[in-house]
Amino acid sequence: MSSVLGFSGLTSALCLGRSGFQVTVIADRFAPRVTSVVAGALWEWPPAACGMHHVPAALERSKAWCEASYQTFSDLSRDPKTGVFLRPVTFYFKRPVLDDPRQRDKMNELRTRVVQFRHDQSIIGENGISTRLGFRDAYTHLAPMIDTDVYMGWLFEGLSESAAALLRRGFTEHSTNMSHLWRQSSTPR
Repeated sequence: MSSVLGFSGLTSALCLGRSGFQVTVIADRFAPRVTSVVAGALWEWPPAACGMHHVPAALERSKAWCEASYQTFSDLSRDPKTGVFLRPVTFYFKRPVLDDPRQRDKMNELRTRVVQFRHDQSIIGENGISTRLGFRDAYTHLAPMIDTDVYMGWLFEGLSESAAALLRRGFTEHSTNMSHLWRQSSTPR
């Protein structure tokens, strides 16, 4: 059984540490030997292009998370040391967004939650998109994008400042009592 310390684990540990909790993170792999270092990260309002939610409660949780994360990443983008930037993202459509209820509803929710939202079919030509591709509508806004190498380093630095303990340990499928690992280290990495 493998355990890695990527963005989700580091971010959770950092948030808990900054909230006053004593944090010990146990993983057998740390950056740079984790997927998070090479994975791209782009914020998108749900339902995202990469997958639909079929459970309404899950979709609502995703929307709440996205709204909070947009604000958090926007705040982080003010500090270049975080590796978080706000960049234009553009979505193109083969039919007018207003004619597609799902896309129209998503766009209308999104427009009030992001910076520099613009819905205009002229975006297609402005961006040099070939008419042969058949796009008839588009919208754009600023979205958080993350330089994963820089962000991972920033997270580790934040954890070091919060005095979190990072333990490099392997796991087995039969590990049921982890308290002995927690007692083995009382000092930060």
